[in-house]
Amino acid sequence: MNNSKPVSVPLGSHFKLSKKESPSTREERAEMKKVPYASAIGSYVDADLASNDLNGRRSTTEYVFTYGGTSISWTSKLQKTVALSTTEAEYVAATEARVVSLQVGDC
Repeated sequence: MNNSKPVSVPLGSHFKLSKKESPSTREERAEMKKVPYASAIGSYVDADLASNDLNGRRSTTEYVFTYGGTSISWTSKLQKTVALSTTEAEYVAATEARVVSLQVGDC
């Protein structure tokens, strides 16, 4: 795992997305504004405080994003900095995942 790199994978081949699925009327857009992001695009973020890196004491960031029950992006990697608390490690993981969520949202 120390040499692993995060990768994004395409949506399951049985999903065919098109612009037609996007809300097109004012009513549809208003309805979608009520849908929480996590309901449309599933996500899970976690951090483990220095549990696997005994020499460097770096925490692990883990996240997965799903669409329609299919994983579309995920990672489990050591954080670039040493967190001094579990809370700090969680903030780092949440920040990294937020950056990816913006990229996933642009797809």
